[in-house]
Amino acid sequence: MIWWMVALLSSMITAVYIYSNQILRLPASLLMVYRGLVLFAVMYAVSIPFGISLSNKFYYLALIQGLLIGYGDNAFFRSSKAFGAEITGVIQPLSIGVTFFAWLIISPLKFNELFSNSLDFPIIVLCLIGVVAATLVLRKVKTNKKALRYMFPVLFVMSAIDILNKTIMSLPEDVSIFEHVYSYTMWTALSAGIYNLFLYMRSRHEVKALFERKTVAKALVLLVIVILNTSVKAYAMSLTPNPAYTASIIFLFPVWIIFANKIYYRINKDKTYVRINIKALVLLLTSIIILILMTR
Repeated sequence: MIWWMVALLSSMITAVYIYSNQILRLPASLLMVYRGLVLFAVMYAVSIPFGISLSNKFYYLALIQGLLIGYGDNAFFRSSKAFGAEITGVIQPLSIGVTFFAWLIISPLKFNELFSNSLDFPIIVLCLIGVVAATLVLRKVKTNKKALRYMFPVLFVMSAIDILNKTIMSLPEDVSIFEHVYSYTMWTALSAGIYNLFLYMRSRHEVKALFERKTVAKALVLLVIVILNTSVKAYAMSLTPNPAYTASIIFLFPVWIIFANKIYYRINKDKTYVRINIKALVLLLTSIIILILMTR
């Protein structure tokens, strides 16, 4: 399957995940525990009859990846609470550039391939710049030096997560791609869950809140979406030439949310619809289309 098709599906699932959480409003502290340990427990129970066996390197990298995901999630949660979601949103798009160049350093063969045609490299870089710029405009990001300084280390963590995702999915394991993706989702959830549970307990949250009926019902719905989201993104990373390309297409998720909002406000005419920047939307779509054509 072509990498950009899977990445496109991942962006749609990301939009569904964000939209669903806005509706269900599950507290972030609870969600992060459920998407870790509970997700691992369910997936591990299902995997026992199949006896999936992978290399030690896979397990080490997957557990490290889970810790990075746990740290990144919590950093975003704290930053959103302290500075606002709009300002925090600047970090994810900016990580695309770090990911792109870091992967070229890690994979020099890919670097040589890009320079085999003198026009490919500058066009791809311009496309990535277009994606970042358009995403920042669509998110209506405001600048805040204090927030940027706080989130600067997270910029490299987000980049490391995508690079490690690609690295893990590129390991030559003697399993099917389904088992590879499934195992990645499961083992990263374990270490992310342990990290999140530690922070949850340290913050002195009540343990019983994890088992309230409403919490469990909402969490189970979101867990299904999280499994799909993580698995599809991992599969896209296994196919993509550079993890930054997949990350760029995933950033189409605001477009799907915009379309969903448009339908919602047409049905609920008494609600006020916030208009989007058409120029930014065109720039985003154009940059991604050219990027796809350049990397086919």
